[in-house]
Amino acid sequence: MGNTMCMTKKEIREAGKNGIGSRSRRMERSKRRSLLEEELLHRQALSMAIQQHQLSQRFDGSISRRVGSTSSRRRNDLTDQLTNSKQLPEFLENIKTKKIVLIHGEGFGAWCWYKTIALLEETGLVPTALDLTGSGIDLTNTNNVTSLEAYSKPLIIYLENLPEDEKVI
Repeated sequence: MGNTMCMTKKEIREAGKNGIGSRSRRMERSKRRSLLEEELLHRQALSMAIQQHQLSQRFDGSISRRVGSTSSRRRNDLTDQLTNSKQLPEFLENIKTKKIVLIHGEGFGAWCWYKTIALLEETGLVPTALDLTGSGIDLTNTNNVTSLEAYSKPLIIYLENLPEDEKVI
């Protein structure tokens, strides 16, 4: 053990590589253990960071909103035609009925039409979006809606209250 005092640093390193010298195997094991523990801690921290990131992300909704639906891609062509200043007056002149009633599907409510309403209003049309029974702002319990007539009652009331000479799409 005392031989290391008389050896140069280079000799001590070479002796350690060859298994000669007083290097403790217990020390090597503890270093390995501390390296493994450090790696485990690093992985746990990384895992917790990923989990926290996933929890903090806002819910994006349906896959069609994230990827984009094909109907929205097709609509862009129609929107381009409507926004063309030369085609817009001709398009509106040919339409006799400018009032449009929008009905949602799948229980979403009238809010699902907000982009469409803005586009229709820009072109001079008059859109109206209705919430059917149990959807949107209508707080009726959907389990109590047992017929198509009950579900579509807001639409029926709206159509009944229209003046006789007024038409809607």
